[in-house]
Amino acid sequence: RQTLLHDAIDENSVVLEIGAGSGLLSIMAAKAGARLVIAIEANHEMAVLAQQIIAANGMSDRICVINKMSTDVHLDELPAVPTILVSEILGTLLLGESALHYVQDARARLIAPRATILPALGTQYVSLIESDEVHQITAVRSWDGIDLRHFNALQDTTSLVFTKQYGFRFSSCA
Repeated sequence: RQTLLHDAIDENSVVLEIGAGSGLLSIMAAKAGARLVIAIEANHEMAVLAQQIIAANGMSDRICVINKMSTDVHLDELPAVPTILVSEILGTLLLGESALHYVQDARARLIAPRATILPALGTQYVSLIESDEVHQITAVRSWDGIDLRHFNALQDTTSLVFTKQYGFRFSSCA
């Protein structure tokens, strides 16, 4: 990340980060030499936390935090037109947090026409599996002695199953 930022950013860069979270990537962009960083974070508590972390690192003069969904921000609300768009809204899955939608929207409305977008691409790998253990945690059986197996006919075949407690994460297909 740091190499990508250092290679893309110069003293004239205005960086827009969408999904800023704690503000870490914004701080990294400012340390890489950006003139201004605009951090957009939808979650109020995270935006407040980001402001605190940014202030604690002496970056409040170069990083401003906007507490809105990026899709609700208008270009005239930004202090400058961004020349670089950065994000790490990928989560554990490339498409897990609608990253492509938000990047596409920001690209169309919030950044300069030839702005650099980081990361510029992503790769998602898929492996098909069949497992009785996986079936046990994704299928409906019964509750309080009531047979509910027929609900499996409505099972969402592309549901995201968060199974961190089991040591893995994946999208299940039934």
